[in-house]
Amino acid sequence: AFDVVLINPPYVPTSSEELAQSLAVLRTSQPSKDVAATAADTETEDAAFTLTWAGGDDGIEMTKRMLAAGLAYLSGKPATRLEGCGGAPRLYLVVVQENRPSDMGQYGLELWEEMATGGKEGQGRLSWSIALQTRANNELLSILRFVVDPANPNPILNPSKGGGGGGGEA
Repeated sequence: AFDVVLINPPYVPTSSEELAQSLAVLRTSQPSKDVAATAADTETEDAAFTLTWAGGDDGIEMTKRMLAAGLAYLSGKPATRLEGCGGAPRLYLVVVQENRPSDMGQYGLELWEEMATGGKEGQGRLSWSIALQTRANNELLSILRFVVDPANPNPILNPSKGGGGGGGEA
């Protein structure tokens, strides 16, 4: 388990087919042992490059997969080596406006609750907030911060009582 997880996923909205095709190429390719590049090597390189930005429908297909993996590895116990953040394990996720940041925050809470019912022990309560927003050329980037409160055994804050998008720390 990790005390801090940072996820900068491929978040550009693309077609699901483009994403699936690139994943399929990478899963089935075998790099050549020749010094000269082959067509298969070029196809593999192109697929790998596509995966650096292609996020699938709404740009969230890969983001959802990576968020689930990141939360699974996030420690639910106090982080003794995290000075200045109260010992709270946290996950940071980079998204663009098209990814619907509020929906991604809620999705993270739902995943966390599923993990709690699935037996992830001692995980504590999860809250989220938008830690930072900035514009980079034509993209409005948001960094979502998910914070675990190991002292509170409830798996999530009730969003209707201030635990969702604005309920985390600033």
